[in-house]
Amino acid sequence: DAQRIQPCAAFQVLAGWGPGLPERQIVGIIQPSPLFSLSHQDPMPLPAYLHIAPGDITQESCDAIVNAANRQLVGGSGVDGAIHRAAGSEPLQAACSALGGCPTGQAKATPAFALKAKHIIHAVGPRYVPGKGNAKALASAYTASLRLAAELGCQSIAIPALSTGVYGYPLDEAAEVSRDAILAFQATPQALAEIRLVFFKEAPMRAALKAWGD
Repeated sequence: DAQRIQPCAAFQVLAGWGPGLPERQIVGIIQPSPLFSLSHQDPMPLPAYLHIAPGDITQESCDAIVNAANRQLVGGSGVDGAIHRAAGSEPLQAACSALGGCPTGQAKATPAFALKAKHIIHAVGPRYVPGKGNAKALASAYTASLRLAAELGCQSIAIPALSTGVYGYPLDEAAEVSRDAILAFQATPQALAEIRLVFFKEAPMRAALKAWGD
């Protein structure tokens, strides 16, 4: 029998107003219950909390934050540029340069320097090209990030919407890929205790709420 993960039937999605947020912003909290990865195995726990929320990922206080990086690991625009500026451009770029780049679909880690997090995990998602196997590469970037966080001993992680900015990945498709990758990883012994999906813009956040609520 093929391995199957029962996705969102395992969740209750709660949406409401977050304290201190603009009136039209929504915070979605996915409160987990046990997930069965295989029908003949014991249920494996999902994170204590998986948050979907608007915010500035550079302000997250957690073990690791994920950067939407490029293959050269050179600070760019959007989330990438914001993380480099907030962490300290010079020390972070020096640490990134020492890593020698990163292939698409993979992730590498540096210290977080001036950020509240302990680690920055630089994940390289694909540029969206219709019909070119985008989903596999994007899922791999999420999985590589979560696996690296676990290897670093992290229990909490904040993740942006990879590949949805200048790389052009459609929001709804990207949200479904990220959901499935997270569910698959959280059904393994390396599962993290807390995952935060943090969105600077409302549109990708709404796509995530839709994907997790389906």
